[in-house]
This record gives sequence, structure tokens and C-alpha cells, in this order.
Amino acid sequence: MTNILEGSVRRAGSRVRVTAQLISAKDGTHLWSERYDRELTDVFAIQDDIASAIAAALEVTLAGTPAYKPDPRAYDALQRGRYQRQRLVGAPLLSARECFKQAIALDAKYAAPHAELALTHLLLSINGEGAFRDIADVAGAEARRALDLDPSETNPHAVLGAIAAARDYNWKLAAEHFDEAISGSSVSADARWAHACLYLLPLGRMRESVDQMQRAVDQDPLNVGWRGVLGSLLNCTEQYDRALEELRKALELDENHLGAHFVIGETYWSLGRFAEAAAAAETAYRLVPSHSMCWGFLAAVLAHEGERDRAAALIAQHADSPKPVWGRVWYHLLSSEIDEAAHWYRVSIEQREPFALMFANYPVTKSLRESHHWSTLANLMNLPVTA
Repeated sequence: MTNILEGSVRRAGSRVRVTAQLISAKDGTHLWSERYDRELTDVFAIQDDIASAIAAALEVTLAGTPAYKPDPRAYDALQRGRYQRQRLVGAPLLSARECFKQAIALDAKYAAPHAELALTHLLLSINGEGAFRDIADVAGAEARRALDLDPSETNPHAVLGAIAAARDYNWKLAAEHFDEAISGSSVSADARWAHACLYLLPLGRMRESVDQMQRAVDQDPLNVGWRGVLGSLLNCTEQYDRALEELRKALELDENHLGAHFVIGETYWSLGRFAEAAAAAETAYRLVPSHSMCWGFLAAVLAHEGERDRAAALIAQHADSPKPVWGRVWYHLLSSEIDEAAHWYRVSIEQREPFALMFANYPVTKSLRESHHWSTLANLMNLPVTA
């Protein structure tokens, strides 16, 4: 990294103030700074002015200007949707979906909201809001619409790669789409997440997966969701201290973030610190008691700590309709009930839950991978039996 662009945006009614400064990463020298006070409708003019000024400061020539400038109201809705989506849980994801739909309604020729809506459908299905095998068609249609409007968009390829991997188990097609998504000069943090978790991770390429997720966090350091995912991937490579460090940073950004509390509990479990794992599991369950990952993990921790009656009550309450199914798999794996874990794992595969892929090479599934069940389960996903 040679130079860093820093700045802030303040909005008051229809007015916006943008302050930007270009700093040398080598010695901290300020190369350029400027403040812009404009009407919100001029936001794209401000972008052009900043880009031109930076180019002048660096004595380079811009390769070109954006081919399409959307309706500012649609752009505003898009940004609100992106902000909501970073929490990666139910209600904010639903709000994000509505924001992207609003952006599409405001500007039918704007490609980005279609790409963002496609990704949001994918994330909603991961959280149990409908079976992925059904939602994938809707997400794929939005991704292809984005490409029709702007073939230079790369994010839609990440969604199409995720669909090829998680619904069709077509690893060749998934590789082609992910190559498109991450080969350009400007790769989004969202594309890096999809590549890391739905392609590299299932294929056992753990270090590469961590690297992609680290780059996603570096690109979008305020995205609490991606920082939580990084913590989980660090657990895969037994980098527990680094995982806890990232997860604490996530909680500094949002003290009520479900994913961060859940993965902290997962990390403490891996370290054998069961009392701390129980405390984190209780917090995650309090935040979203209906999510199977929360009650499944809590039940496993409670059973381990001797509270078997409460653990059994949690399982009985949600026994036949876990959303997502993976919560049951998680519970049985942590409870060393391999046959039951294999049964629910197969149900997860049949419903095309992305978790079936994402956890295929996790430490928690090691006992299942070492069982006679694994060859059947791996073959159902077209995965190598030994990663």
C-alpha cells in the first residue's frame, strides 16, 4: 500500500459535507486534502472531483469515468442496505433486502442493487430464512440481471459461484465464477467472503480461506460481520489467540453482534474453557433464541456442564424444525453423538444449506470425517473424502 485515503461524511438535511485527505503510507505526509459542501444530489459530482484531485496529486491520469450514475436516492438506499447487512442476522438482513428493493424501484437501470440483493438472499438463506435450494433461483436471477445491466460488475459472479458450489456442488463452474469475481483490480470484501467460505473452505484450503477473509476485513474494517467470520476461520487453523483478538474488536464495533458472541463461545470450547464458552453461548441465545446455532450450541455446553434437563428441553422445543438444520448437527457433534450428527448432516445437504459445505473441514466435524458416514456425505457434495 503506497497511499491512504481518509475522510468523513456528514449529512444535514439535503446538504452533505465530505472531507478527504490523501496520506503517504510511507511517512504520513499529507499529499492532498479538501472539503466539499454540496447538495446531496451532487454526491456523484463530489466523487468525480475527489477522484480527479487525487489523480492530480499523484500525477496520474484516470482510466475513465463511471459509465452510469444512478439516481442519488437509489444510491442512498443502496448504502443503507449495505450498512444493515453487515450484521448478518435476521432483522437487519430483512431491512437490507427492503433497502435494495427500494433502490431498484427508484432506478431500474442501476446494476449494483441487483447484485447486493442477490447476496442478501444468499445470507438470508444461511440464517434459515427459507431453503437455499429454493432461494438460489431468486438470487441467481438478481445476479444475472446485474450482469445484464453492467457486465463489468464482479459481485454477481461471487453469488453465481456460491450457487454453483452450495446448491449444485459443481466445483468446476464455481471456480470459473469465483475466478471472475476475484481476478479484477477492484475485488469487494463480500466477494472475498463468498470465495473464502463457500469455495476454499469446503475444499480444505484453510490457509487460503483465512487469507481471503483477512483481506476482506482489511478492505472493510468496520464490517462487524466479516470480522466475526474471520475469527471463526482462524479457529479452523487453531489460531485461537488471533481469533479472540478479532472477535473482541468485533464486539467493540457492536457489543450485541450475534456472530461474534457465538464464535467466542466456539473458541473457548476449542480451548477447553467451558465456563467461558457457556457464558458466550448464553449471550448468543439471549440475542436470537430462535436460531438453531444458538440453542444447539447452548444445549451442548449445558449438557457438558451437567445441566442435562435444560439441554434436553432446548432440543425438544425445536426438535423437528431447526432453522437452520445445522444447529442440530452442531449439537450432536459436540455431544459425540455421531450417528445422529450424520443423520442431520444429510438433511442439511438435502436442503442445500451452505453450512454443510462451510463446516465440512472444521475441527468440530473431525469425528464425523473419521467415521464410516463421511464417504457418503462427502460424495453427496462432490467433495474429496480426504481434504
